[in-house]
Amino acid sequence: MEESSELPYRGDIGAAMRAQDRDAVRQILSAQGRQDGQAVSSTAQPTSRGGNDWGLSIEQFKCAICRELLHKPCIASCGHPFCFWCLHQAMSPVAPSACPLCIQRATANGK
Repeated sequence: MEESSELPYRGDIGAAMRAQDRDAVRQILSAQGRQDGQAVSSTAQPTSRGGNDWGLSIEQFKCAICRELLHKPCIASCGHPFCFWCLHQAMSPVAPSACPLCIQRATANGK
């Protein structure tokens, strides 16, 4: 049986899920661009027709804790990507919030 890359949902639900995925990808790329001191265009397009020529690596979409593809992506103020539950479990309820990867203190609105 051939695996399909399409979402199993159609109509409004499928469109909403695709839009949410695009927003998550933009947030990840934007945060990583801030880490690297680069601006990321919200209208980025592939560099050529055909193939996966976006200049992106699957590593950019892996959780820094579980190393799996991001599920419900959260971006720390330092720009490191995490799955929501991985980040939730890694944060201490009594200590000040900090990135579990680089220990940079979390700040409001990523500033």
